[in-house]
Amino acid sequence: MLIKYSGNNKFIFIANRKCASSSIEESAIAKIADIRIKRSPLGKHLSMKEIYDRFNWIFEHQEFSLDKFFKWGIIRDPVKRV
Repeated sequence: MLIKYSGNNKFIFIANRKCASSSIEESAIAKIADIRIKRSPLGKHLSMKEIYDRFNWIFEHQEFSLDKFFKWGIIRDPVKRV
């Protein structure tokens, strides 16, 4: 999981299981993130609700409200998830 809250291009990368999330977390994108969680007691694969609940100290400020973030992730072969 990656969160960038500084600057103009705020984003949240949501890491799904078995979808190359480790590669993204090692990429140049990760180097600009303000919060990077790879492995921790919080877990790497958090849902959007879990991210909001655990990092609400960021999102409770109007400048950082959740609707100002670009939220993205990767799904490998989404048909198999149905």
